[in-house]
Amino acid sequence: MICLSAILVNVPAKTANVTKGGTISLGCTFSSSSPTTNLVVQWYFVGQKSVLYYQAGTTAIGKMFENRVTVLSNPQTSMNASISISNMQPADTGTYTCEVNNVPDVTGQNEMSILVNVLVKPSYPYCAVHGDVESGHLVTLTCHSEQGNPPPTYTWSRVGQGAGSGVLGLSNVQTGSLVISNITQFQFGQYQCNASNTVGSAACTITLQEGMPQSHDGVIAGAVIGALLAFSRPLLDASLVLFLTRHPASTLLLVMPATQLLVQSLVISRLDYCNYLLAGLPLCTIRPLQLIQNAAARLIFNLPKFSPPPLFYVPSTGSQ
Repeated sequence: MICLSAILVNVPAKTANVTKGGTISLGCTFSSSSPTTNLVVQWYFVGQKSVLYYQAGTTAIGKMFENRVTVLSNPQTSMNASISISNMQPADTGTYTCEVNNVPDVTGQNEMSILVNVLVKPSYPYCAVHGDVESGHLVTLTCHSEQGNPPPTYTWSRVGQGAGSGVLGLSNVQTGSLVISNITQFQFGQYQCNASNTVGSAACTITLQEGMPQSHDGVIAGAVIGALLAFSRPLLDASLVLFLTRHPASTLLLVMPATQLLVQSLVISRLDYCNYLLAGLPLCTIRPLQLIQNAAARLIFNLPKFSPPPLFYVPSTGSQ
C-alpha cells in the first residue's frame, strides 16, 4: 500500500486593503505530513513576478519589491510563510500567491492567493466652468480628480452659504458635473467641489461671475504647463509645444505673477539646465525648444499667438 504525503496551504483572508504608502501583512500558513528539510516557499505577484523565494534558509527578494519585503517568521520551523510589504503603491494592486512545496508531499493544496487593493486618497481636483456665464444661459461646472481609489464621488456646494448648503442645479456625484440651466444673478458666487472616498478628500473652488470666460482652456493649460515642468527629458514633446503656440494668452486663466513664475521655472529647470549638451544638434531637434520659448514669451506679454516674440538684449556675463 502506497501512502501519499499531503500539504495544505491556508491564508486568513482572500482580500486585503492598504492605503498608499502603508505596510500590508500577507498571512500564509501551511501544514505538511513530511519533515521540512526540502521546503521551498514562493510568493509571486500578478504575471508571475517574483516577490520572495525561500529555500533552505536562504531568501531572495524580487527586484520590484527590493527593500520592502520582510519575512515574518522562519517558515522551516514555524510552518508560517507570512510576509509584510512596505510602501505600497497603486501599481502594487493585484493578486499575490503563496506557494509552498515540500518534497515528498505530492498531494493537497500547495498554493493560495490574496487580492490586495491599494487605496488612494483623491488628488486635488480641477474645477472648470463651461458655457456663457450670462443671466438666462446654461452653465456647466465640472470637477475631476486624476487619482483616487476607490473612485471618488463629487459634491458641489456654495461657499459662504453655511455648512452643507445645497446648490440650485443638476449634479452628478460620479462624473462631478453640475448643470445650472437658466442661470440667474442669485446663482453667481463661489462654488466648491469636494472629491471624497473612503481614504480622504480634496476640494477645489471656482467663482461664477457674469461675463467671465469659459475656463476649460485655462484648466488644460495649467495641466500642460504642469506636465512641462515635470518632464524629465530635455527634448520636450512637440505636441505640447503646439498647444501653447495655438492658444493665445488671453484664454489662459492665470494671473500674471503665476504665469511668470511657471514660465521661469520651465526655462530654468528644463531649457537652460545643461543646455551645452544641445550644441551642434540639428535644427529639427532645436526648433521645438525654441518654439517653447517663443510661446512662453507671448504668454508673459499677452501677445497674439502669431505675433513675433519680443526680443531682448542681455549683456554677456562670461561663459557658462
